[in-house]
Amino acid sequence: MSRAFSLRILSAERTLFSGEVGSVIVPALNGYLGVMAGHAPMVAALEAGEVAATTSQGERMHFAVSGGIANVTGDSTVVLANSAEKPEEIDVPRAEAARDRALQRLHIAAGEADLERARGALARARNRLKVALRAQRS
Repeated sequence: MSRAFSLRILSAERTLFSGEVGSVIVPALNGYLGVMAGHAPMVAALEAGEVAATTSQGERMHFAVSGGIANVTGDSTVVLANSAEKPEEIDVPRAEAARDRALQRLHIAAGEADLERARGALARARNRLKVALRAQRS
């Protein structure tokens, strides 16, 4: 297995994870981005999606994030998310209701700004559901 590196996943409210991992995948604006130890330094903007990390022992962890940035150096990665949740923290009925509201707003959007807000809300709700349901199947 590859070398371990430090990963921290932070939101404005708290630290969700801080520890050593072998790899992490983050939802960058232009697609998912994989990071391993020794990765070239970079900063990437994130969109709503799933952060998936694998510990040095092979344990997989998943987090739902709704945008933010990832700061990668050779020996550490920091994910600073607009919001982030562990799968067990996601209220599935609430996320389903948010998805349904967003779908309704897409159909009645009065202008481009309303449409973009509805699309963003829908992406966040769908992502939360995907992460929560993946954890339930594991």
